[in-house]
Order: sequence, then C-alpha cells, then structure tokens
Amino acid sequence: MSPVNQNTYYVAVASGHIWKTVNSGTTWGPVFDNYGAHAIGCLAMDPKNPNVVWAGTGENNRQRALGYGNGVYKTLDGGKNWTCMGLKDSRQIGKIHIDPRNSDLVFVAAEGSAWGPGGDRGPY
Repeated sequence: MSPVNQNTYYVAVASGHIWKTVNSGTTWGPVFDNYGAHAIGCLAMDPKNPNVVWAGTGENNRQRALGYGNGVYKTLDGGKNWTCMGLKDSRQIGKIHIDPRNSDLVFVAAEGSAWGPGGDRGPY
C-alpha cells in the first residue's frame, strides 16, 4: 500500500502476475503481463517513493506444483515499465526488503530450485 495515497496498492498473485488498484480495490489492472513470468512471490514498495516497487518472481510456497520465476524486477513509474535487476536463475524469490533509511540498499532472499540443486540461492 502506498504510504502517500492509501487508495493505491499492489497485489502479487502466485498464479497470475501483479495487479494494481488506485481506488481502494474497486477496480484492478494488470501491470506485469509482458515480462516472462506469471508467478509472483513477493512485492516491496520503497517507503520513500511509492512509484518504486520491487517484485520477486516465482511462486513463494512449496506445493506439488509451483510456477517458476525469472528474477527480481523493479519499476520506477508505478508499474508502467519494469526492469529485471538480476537473479534470473533463482526460480523463486521468497522476500524483498528495502532498507527504510537507504532505499538503495535492498535485500533479497532467493530460494533457488524447489527440488534439488540449481538456481541462485541465498541472501543477496
């Protein structure tokens, strides 16, 4: 939820992209349809700038079937455009944390492959 405008917030969906509302959930629009990963595990909004949102792709729960992701993405314009920031082989991102004192310091928990070795895994 935006700290500036509480009518604006984003929802990450494990099986269906990122959705944004600007009217407290009355209507929703997709903002991450064209970036190669449909499963989203987590979101983090910059506490100093609500137009900056980080997204971790890959379903963030362990089940018999789960959707893999293709890294960590960042938007600077409220979801209109996204840039891959790395960890393309992580498969699942479990958590993203932005330091509230310094927005340039971002921590990412990459889960790697759910079954067996592989992928970027660990804290970044």
